[in-house]
This record gives sequence, structure tokens and C-alpha cells, in this order.
Amino acid sequence: MKTSSSDLFESRLAGLCAASGLGSGAALPRARFLRAWKALGRLGLTGLPFPTKFGGSGRSLPETVRALESLGRHAGFDGLALSVGAQMWAVQSPLLEFGTPEQKRRFLEPLCRGKAMAAPAMTEKDAGSGVLGMKALAEPSGSGCRVTGEKTCVTNAPLADFFLVWARVPGRQGPMSLDCLIVPSGTRGLSTSAFRWELGPAGAASGTVRLKGCEVPASLRLGRPGQGLTVFLHAMAQERRFILAPAVGAMERRLLETAAFARERQQSGRAIGSFQAVAHRLADMKIRLEACRALLRQAALEDAADDGCSAAVKAFLSESWVANCLDAVELHGARGCRDAGLAAELGAALASRIMSGTNEIQKNLIALRMGLKSS
Repeated sequence: MKTSSSDLFESRLAGLCAASGLGSGAALPRARFLRAWKALGRLGLTGLPFPTKFGGSGRSLPETVRALESLGRHAGFDGLALSVGAQMWAVQSPLLEFGTPEQKRRFLEPLCRGKAMAAPAMTEKDAGSGVLGMKALAEPSGSGCRVTGEKTCVTNAPLADFFLVWARVPGRQGPMSLDCLIVPSGTRGLSTSAFRWELGPAGAASGTVRLKGCEVPASLRLGRPGQGLTVFLHAMAQERRFILAPAVGAMERRLLETAAFARERQQSGRAIGSFQAVAHRLADMKIRLEACRALLRQAALEDAADDGCSAAVKAFLSESWVANCLDAVELHGARGCRDAGLAAELGAALASRIMSGTNEIQKNLIALRMGLKSS
């Protein structure tokens, strides 16, 4: 985007966030959540990096991460930001990379335009990052398959129009044992139930997906038979790189608010920001913010297949976000302990160390890229 179009986009985004009540730290009621989602789609946010022929805006990845930072700056990292990121990177990106022309027309285009919502159904009770240990089955049935299993911690589950479901094919072993399937929400045998995170982004629309003998035609397999793991790795590499982009904007907003408080709050007749101990903590917050922004924007220029790059982004951003939130709480003193918005942001930051694979998993991926095979 040119500077003028970027400024116009951010101005419209700021107005949308203010009108929708985003950024307060409180969960949006379902109706307002859906209105805000559709408004973001009309603005073009969900389709930014996708081709115009599929309803997107054709913007570059660097332009896209700047827009997502703006979302965090104006709305914080709440359930809506998580929903946008999970769909863009773990559903839309695999559809673009592996989908047939008909799948892209039917599923990717409405997602880019904000006219539909989708959910990546990966995690199971006993299978998270260990994806090959999942128990959901895709048993051959006619020309397609019959899917049975249960997925948990599925972002967008209660609101999704369709799901990307990863399941194991009986008789296959190892990396070729998984398929990725597009399962519409109206499929017979599919049901969802919502749950509320006690620790995580406020208002995250998450839940459990149950599949009881869901018949899925071969035309709704994403990628070739046995390519499910490849699709999964692509989705996770994209998600790890970019899902925390709004958190960088949220960090910037929190730093500005905390610095303003330090300039105004008086202690012993002086603004607390004039005390070196306080000033140094604000400087640390600034350093982390700029390092996160630089790493994120560099990742937008890197090879999408580089697990080490995506893992480093996710681990560093989440740890830095937690540290900045803790500094903000403590610099506000008792007020920080009473600030619901700050408490909600700290909860989201803590959860970010777990989502998209724990940071221990990220460090294993980085170690593997360094040639440390035992990891």
C-alpha cells in the first residue's frame, strides 16, 4: 500500500474499532462480534494478502503485517484478532496453496470478503503439536471418506461455516498417514459446543468439534491423498509467523499509555518517570517492542517454509509481550492490579506462549534448524 492508502486504511480501521467497542478488554456479545467481523471483511482486512481473483486485495505480506499491527493498536489482541489470524493463516493460506480452483472459488473467496468464517480443527485431547498422534479417523467410504473424531480448542468453532479437519487414514503410517478435509458446518454428524477461556484473549470464539461418521466427498479433500501433514506444516508455519502481529500493535499502545502515566503520576513531588528505575523499565518495553516489530517484518520477507524463522517469531513475540505486560502492571502499581483491560491483556499474552505450539516446541524447531538433531 502507498502511504496515503495505508493511512486511509488505518483511519477507517480506527473508526470501525471505536464504533464496534473493540479495545475495551471486554468480550463482545455474539451479535456485535459478527457485525465487527463482517465490517472487517468489507474493509478488506481478511483478504489483504490474497489474490484479487479470489476476493482478496493482493497486498504484500509486509503490508499485511502492518495492517494487522494497526488492528492491535486500535483494538488490542482480543478474541476478534485471534479469530482473524487463525482463519487467515491456518485456513485461507492452505486453501490458497493446496486448494483446487473450485475449492478456492467456493471457500476461499467468501472468507476473503468477510462473508463467511472458517475454523482449523487440528488439536485433540491427546494430540497437539504431536500431530501424528491424532485419533480422528478418515475411513474410506465410496469415493470419499467417513470422518469420526473429536477436536478441541478450535478457534471459531461455534461460528464457523466450515472446518479444515485433519484426520488419520487407517492403514497408512508415518508422514503420509494424514488427510486434510473441508467439512461444511451443516454436514450430518458434525456438532460443536462452545467454551470460554479463563486465560486468553477476551471473547475468543472457541469450542469443541465432534464428528460422528461425517461423509466427506473426495472433492473436499484439501491437497492430495496423504498430503495432510504437508498442509498442516504449511498452516502452522504461516500461523506462527503472523498470528501475533496484532500483539505488536497492542504492545505499542500499552507502552504509550504506560509512558503517559509515568509522566503524570507524582511521587515525592516528582513524576515517577523521572526516576531511573521506572525510566529503565519503560526503555526495556520500548526495546522489546522495536525488536518484535523488526523480527515480524523481517519474517514477512522470509521463506514461508522456514520453520526456524516462524518459530523464532512466535517464541520471541509471545515472551516479549508477557514481559511488557508485567512491566505495565507493576509500573501502574495498585492501579495495574485493578485495571481489567490490562489484566485481560496479560492473560492473552500468557496464553500466546502456548497457542500455535508451546514455546518449548518452537525452541525445538529452532534447534533442529541449527542442526541439533537430538531436538
